[in-house]
Amino acid sequence: MEQQYLQPLFSFRAEHKNIPDPDPGLFQMEPTEAGWKTLQSYRLHFKAQESGFTVVAPCFRRADQDLLELENQFLDGTKLSFAVFTNDKFFLDHSGLPLDPPGEYVYYFNNLNGDERRTQLLLENFSIKDSERVRLHPKQFSGELSKDDGGDLLLPLVYNERGDLVHESRYDFVIDEDQNTYHLDLSRLADGLYTVEYNGESLTCYCAKASFIRRAPLLILEIFIGSAVPEEYQVVKVEEGIQYIDSKEFCLHFGLNLFYWQYKLIPINIPPCTWIKVQADQSPYTFVPDKIRLHQQVDHVLFTSQQQIEIPNEEGFIVNLYRVGWHDECRVTGEPYKFCFKDYGIEIDDGFRCREVVDHKCIHWCPAYCAEDELLGALPKPGGEKTYYYT
Repeated sequence: MEQQYLQPLFSFRAEHKNIPDPDPGLFQMEPTEAGWKTLQSYRLHFKAQESGFTVVAPCFRRADQDLLELENQFLDGTKLSFAVFTNDKFFLDHSGLPLDPPGEYVYYFNNLNGDERRTQLLLENFSIKDSERVRLHPKQFSGELSKDDGGDLLLPLVYNERGDLVHESRYDFVIDEDQNTYHLDLSRLADGLYTVEYNGESLTCYCAKASFIRRAPLLILEIFIGSAVPEEYQVVKVEEGIQYIDSKEFCLHFGLNLFYWQYKLIPINIPPCTWIKVQADQSPYTFVPDKIRLHQQVDHVLFTSQQQIEIPNEEGFIVNLYRVGWHDECRVTGEPYKFCFKDYGIEIDDGFRCREVVDHKCIHWCPAYCAEDELLGALPKPGGEKTYYYT
């Protein structure tokens, strides 16, 4: 006999890194109008929780199985849509996000593309940035008519959130040749993320009813169920064509965990008086050492960032360690190295210069950074097991 259950299909929560003890009403979450209809059609239950929600599904366990089979199997491409609101007028400021006018933009996320940040953030501990926001737009567009080189009128192209071209029969395109204008109406399409292209211009926006836009949602979350979803972002487990409960947990983070990054480098078997530097390539971040020169009598050197950087950090820059280059003719030769700085150069205006001495006088200086630096390797980014946090 099959035993019936109600089990979490997936859960979602929003966290604010800069508000450790948020007010219970910081976030208000609910399904969109279309989301409610989809939930009801599959007999799913929406359970609001503090800073989040859970979608619960009816399921059962067959006698010969350990997995919980969904009572109502989803059609491929099913979409569950949710809106997040906040009453905190300082929310965007606390989050390090642009202070956009209410109802002009919305932060948009889905589980469709594992290569896109708006999908990756659902499972990663990174913070939401302004690149995840799109324009909120009614389903009507208008503008000046354009023609191609042959004199024929240009037609718009409309793409959905998957990047698929929407057939022109699913929306209305009306032209007024007297006024030389067009009117594009997407009212027959469901609310969602669309990209509209016309005359070489492109606009990606979340299209919805004007009444919804006036409520000024902070965030839209769309969870898709079907074969197009990457496995790690699926909310159901599929075996032999049957959908089972997987209890996926998603989370989005507002606010930034900003710290000064510091590297502790310990010299081991290095040439005497080696110069090194830490550099975050392709970024504005700079690292300054507490000692400039290294030799084996120095136990360590600390390189500290001059700017605060987020931890964890997924940006494309790499933090590299370099050995600073010298021309061979600038190096001191002769006696064995004595670990004495005066043997290798002279300090002038906080800069180190190598020197040539005649009759005990320095007659020539050239910059120490006078040859191409040697890349020693990339340094790990903070955030791992060997990271220590100081406040």
